[in-house]
Amino acid sequence: MDKLLKKYQELIKAEASLKGLDEALLLLKEVCAKFINFEKIKSESAKWESNENKLNNYAKIIEAIIEKWVRKNNVWILESNVTKLSPANNKTLIKLSDSEISLKFIPWYINLWQDLVSDEGYSFIMDTTFIVYHNAYFALLPSFDVESAEYGHLIKIFLEYSTHLNNPEDVYQIKAMAFEAQNKYNLAKEYYYKSLLSTSSDDPSFPASLQDYWSFLVEKKNVDEALDMLLNIKYEKLIKDTEFYDGLIRSTFRIAGGKKKLQTA
Repeated sequence: MDKLLKKYQELIKAEASLKGLDEALLLLKEVCAKFINFEKIKSESAKWESNENKLNNYAKIIEAIIEKWVRKNNVWILESNVTKLSPANNKTLIKLSDSEISLKFIPWYINLWQDLVSDEGYSFIMDTTFIVYHNAYFALLPSFDVESAEYGHLIKIFLEYSTHLNNPEDVYQIKAMAFEAQNKYNLAKEYYYKSLLSTSSDDPSFPASLQDYWSFLVEKKNVDEALDMLLNIKYEKLIKDTEFYDGLIRSTFRIAGGKKKLQTA
């Protein structure tokens, strides 16, 4: 267990990369192997009313995929339209397939059988899937052409992954980032704002959530809107880290000043 925790801590601190994705996927396999008792779950699922039960049938398919994957066998689950439309190399497609198992199937499966997974195991598995997500978004997604089937498929995986999370802040943040990657500005802005509002100003993640929304607006050249957001949020939230907040205000004024100079030049 100590070895798994140490690796988890290392991956949290590391910058996103394809190598980091491989390491996160391997860690997830090891964590699942430790905390998911497949035999116990199979025994419980056998008690379900009928083999004709659609949920039961789907659960068995997902279980077979996950169990094989956790045992470190290659599992190919990508749809045919994804594998046919782009010249992405095999190793990259395997990463995409592994990411789908990690972010789509595993969260669904352990939420279904949460009563048969310890609280510690559930938290560790879900926390590790978040590291997979982080590396998949910032390292794997950019390796695909924006117009490719793989890119669109990975975005769908991210959006489905968000539906399995319990923290509204994380749900909204992942949706915002997915919509931003699709250049859906209004939807991205809406969900960045929802993520910010759902985060308590006492939460250590509040400054990061505030900066994410601010950065999104500034990068999209909406400096005036970024300033309005900062001024409004001060009335909606009791800002604790005033130094950080004031720093964003100053940065916004500097950027706005530079923009006006360019316009008048």
